[in-house]
Amino acid sequence: MISRLRRWAADRQFALNRWLLDRRDPELDFPVIPDLAAEAARRGWPVRKVADGTIQSNDVSRCLSEDFHLWVTRGGEMLRRHREWRRDPRISWRWATALHAVRRYRLGDTFVCTVPKARVYQRGGAVFTENDELIRESYFGMWKPRSREWRQARPVKIKGRVIHFAVIYADINISHFTLDCALKATLFDSLAGEKILATPQFREWHYETFELLGIGRDQFVFTDSLLTECDELVIAKTSDECFFPHAVHLKEYRRRMLAGAGVTGGARPTRRLYISRAKDKRRLVNEDELWPVWKDHGFERIFCQDMTTRDKVRLFAEAEAVGGPHGSGFINCIFCPPGAKLIELHNPYWWDASTPHYNQLLGHEYWYGFGENASESFDITFDRRKLERLLDYALGGPSTDPIPY
Repeated sequence: MISRLRRWAADRQFALNRWLLDRRDPELDFPVIPDLAAEAARRGWPVRKVADGTIQSNDVSRCLSEDFHLWVTRGGEMLRRHREWRRDPRISWRWATALHAVRRYRLGDTFVCTVPKARVYQRGGAVFTENDELIRESYFGMWKPRSREWRQARPVKIKGRVIHFAVIYADINISHFTLDCALKATLFDSLAGEKILATPQFREWHYETFELLGIGRDQFVFTDSLLTECDELVIAKTSDECFFPHAVHLKEYRRRMLAGAGVTGGARPTRRLYISRAKDKRRLVNEDELWPVWKDHGFERIFCQDMTTRDKVRLFAEAEAVGGPHGSGFINCIFCPPGAKLIELHNPYWWDASTPHYNQLLGHEYWYGFGENASESFDITFDRRKLERLLDYALGGPSTDPIPY
């Protein structure tokens, strides 16, 4: 009861703070260019199509019978308490649909377009023309410039041709970085000698990833200003919105990363990896109790944050199964061979369908199980007997349902 009251108070405070900020410094609305390729053809901007539009599909994720029953009985509560509900309930609904239903969605063409005299809003990566028109394909985020900062911003000018890699959350979240930023490299045969405008505050794992893709550290351009003005800005469109990559580019990214890490095909994958979050937030509280179960099923415990990108690529390329609590470590399953089995443990109030969404495009088999929320920071606990059955089901063990049908 206390946690629900605190959640309610936090939601009300969030709404109040947003309302006060909007009154003091409102977000700006700009005219939007909804179709960059069509507008580029009209204005004479260079455009190069890379892949045709398509319809992609995601299958229903696999789970135990009790998790289906859990969703039937508590699904409404789980939606209302989902982390995205207070920002936009439609996001929670969409993740629920992606997790529990077959979903087909349309993707447009992917292409590269050069926009003259463009300006980049660094906080979210949005690109504006010289006439302050927002280019929709450049902007995956929810942050719009506010009136005061837009008036006070002093653009930093960059001469010559620059390729746009700046996207929302790419500096802090490896999943957003991989699917929305790094995939842009696959639209170019070579980026040697190119200047690349990226999100500020790059970390070591950013550079390690780009080095495997053949991009040197000295190629990146960073600015401290909220606005960066470029003579020629190259926009690479890999998808229509964040976390929905075109399968063609996802597979090419996997191929290039494996090649960059020196991984050659032919060996049969045999390793089973358990991704621990014991050193991170949203931990599995009773991991010590559950570890013998994972170990008995042939898993080895790893900590992704302690490994280099090259080592992660090589390790996951040898994996036939990957399990653990929900987290960005599952982005490394991109490097698993097709057919790998993924087992993800979810908090009923902190879950999404990002892992099955992009991994099913690579031919992986996805299983999930809901645990119980253990703290206000969304740590979880998971029942030991339920984990044993989940692993038996996912890995072909002898377990059967206790209730005959």
